[in-house]
Amino acid sequence: MSSSAVAALTQFGETTRAARMDDALWVLFTALASALAHDYAHQIAHRDAQGHPGVRGVVRAVLAEWPLVVAALPTTLVLWGAGLGWWRSTGIEYVAFGINTVLLLGWGLLAARPRAGRGDEPSGSAVSTRFWEWPSP
Repeated sequence: MSSSAVAALTQFGETTRAARMDDALWVLFTALASALAHDYAHQIAHRDAQGHPGVRGVVRAVLAEWPLVVAALPTTLVLWGAGLGWWRSTGIEYVAFGINTVLLLGWGLLAARPRAGRGDEPSGSAVSTRFWEWPSP
């Protein structure tokens, strides 16, 4: 989500420090809006099964969306740093893309690792199981 937002925001070539600060705020705003929209979709989809969760239930469900917002923080910080002049603002979107790619791969491998070897994983996770059980020479 963060890479898509950065790509859309830098489409027209605005690379000034002020533009990067605006970009950082938009990425964070997009993450918050996505978390709210995702929770709203869950509330609508499960409203018959759960009844009316009340204000506490809705607040608890919204707070449960924190991983989506946390995943956008590295990109937000990179853009914010460019806006503050910590590093060049020109081309910083490529750095953000690289960071997001590495983090996505790392988080995916960490999420797959605890399931490795349990025998209850779906057939698609055989690659991650074999990765962690790589034979030693």
